[in-house]
Amino acid sequence: MSTFISRGMGRRVAATAAIATLSVAFLAACEKPSPVAQLTVNDKTVTAEATCYNDGDTIKRAEVIKCLAKKSGHSISMSELDQLRIGVDPETADDGWYLFANGQQLYPDRIDKTYFQLKGENLLFNQQEGGFADTVQLQIVQAADEGGQLKDVKGMWDFKVKRD
Repeated sequence: MSTFISRGMGRRVAATAAIATLSVAFLAACEKPSPVAQLTVNDKTVTAEATCYNDGDTIKRAEVIKCLAKKSGHSISMSELDQLRIGVDPETADDGWYLFANGQQLYPDRIDKTYFQLKGENLLFNQQEGGFADTVQLQIVQAADEGGQLKDVKGMWDFKVKRD
């Protein structure tokens, strides 16, 4: 009977060692996920990891230019009467972030909050002369500000906002 217990115990120790080894190998292969940003309209929410992120370090200028052309595919619909709620991770808020619509900066000041909201009419109407835009490419850019110029971009998130 003691032989049976020893064999069983040996198998459990071997299984535990194998699981520990596989866990370490799996974790070593994983990358730390980038911070997320999310948009909410009414009861709909879309969440996305950064389209460009350098583990909290500054992204090189050439890479920032490439990032501007990337489109994440994350989209949300809203009307001009809806509120668009934007949420970012605390570390993104600590560094500060800017909001762009179709490549144009929406607000001149750096945003340093984890939560921000704007009216649909402010986003959709301002993007097309004489009427409302059907779609707006919205980008969140985590960056420092020096004399009104964006500096040290650390992350970029991209969303498409469609008009209902």
